[in-house]
Formats: sequence, structure tokens, C-alpha cells
Amino acid sequence: VVGGDMEIYENAALLTLDLATLTVVLGEIELYMNVNLTSIDLASLESTGGDLDITFHDSLKSIDLSSITLIKDELWLRKNASLLKVVIPNLEKVGGDMDIDKNPSLLNIAGLEKLKTVGGRVWVRDNSELQTINLSNLQSIADELEVNGNTALLSLDLSALNSVGAELKIYDNPALKTLDLSELPALDSELVISSNIALVVVDLSKLKTVNTFFHIYGHPALTT
Repeated sequence: VVGGDMEIYENAALLTLDLATLTVVLGEIELYMNVNLTSIDLASLESTGGDLDITFHDSLKSIDLSSITLIKDELWLRKNASLLKVVIPNLEKVGGDMDIDKNPSLLNIAGLEKLKTVGGRVWVRDNSELQTINLSNLQSIADELEVNGNTALLSLDLSALNSVGAELKIYDNPALKTLDLSELPALDSELVISSNIALVVVDLSKLKTVNTFFHIYGHPALTT
């Protein structure tokens, strides 16, 4: 147990970070700019009392968060140039923002199937090799949802999502073929689904109200 914050940064010779027996951090975890770090093992970590921020690692290939269920504030996985895989199968709640942003080598996120609520925004942006992200049990996002610039993303399952507190924007994902928003009844802000050129099916079957703008455009293959 760590009773406060845990910060590990700017350690140029650090190659691996093995904290496999750590279970709880009562503050935030900030890991950044360890330029030669290749792996992070936090396999026993169950919760954080603040942010979990893993950012600016040139050589990082894998992150193991197998046991984590709660991140009290933000989850940021950003600008990790070589990151291939994130294992996070038991996460149920993020109290603040969740940003998966600018990880150009990331192929898959093994998990997020149990994630139910996000207390801030959700950004999944500019992960050019990401093929799948399973958010099939995500029910509530307190702020905006933005998914864009994921050039290999094939499908996006948001089939349990019934509440978004701000804009919903899904655009410039050129391989995306299916989009399931079948439980979403209303939006207080704008809906933008645009320029996903392979998109064939969008399911908005329960949507009754959009209080500002409704934009769906730039989909030459869209049939439903």
C-alpha cells in the first residue's frame, strides 16, 4: 500500500517497472517520460485514490493492470509511442476523464468489458493501429464522448450506453464498419457521426431526443 501519491518520472536508464505486489495507492499514480521503459507490471493493483497517468514513454510496450477495479479520478494513457497492449479486464469505474490518446502502435486493449461508469469525458483518439475496443457494458459518461483518428478501428460496441452528459462525436475512423448505440435515448448536446468512410450500420434505435445539432454525414457505404 502507498499512503499518498506515487510518481516515477524521467528515469532514462529504467527498463522495467515491476510493482506486481502493490495492491492500493491512496493518492495518484503518475508515470511519465521514462524513455527506455519497456513494461509496467501493476498486476495486483486494485484501486487508486487519484489519477492514473501513464504518459510520454517512447519504448513502453505493455501495461498490466489486471486487477484494478476503481480509478477515483482520471485515467490517462497518452503518447506512448511503442505501446502494443494494455491489460485491464476488471475496471468498473473511472471517477474522472478517461483518455486513450495518441498511442500510435496500440493494437488492442484487453479489457474494459466491465467498465460501467466514467465520471468525466471519454476520449479515444489518434491510436492509428487500434482495431478493437470493447465498451459493451459502459452505461454512463458524465461529459463528452469523442472517438476519432483511429484508422484501423473496425467496430465500436457502446450497446449499453444510456447517458452522455455532453457532445457525442465519432469521426474520421476510416475502417469502422459498425456502431452500436442502441440503448441511447437522448442527448442534451450535439451528435456528430462523420467521415467514417467504411461505416455500414449505425444503431440509434432508441434515440428520441437531441437537444442541439444532429449530424451524420460522409459515409458512402452506410445502409442502416
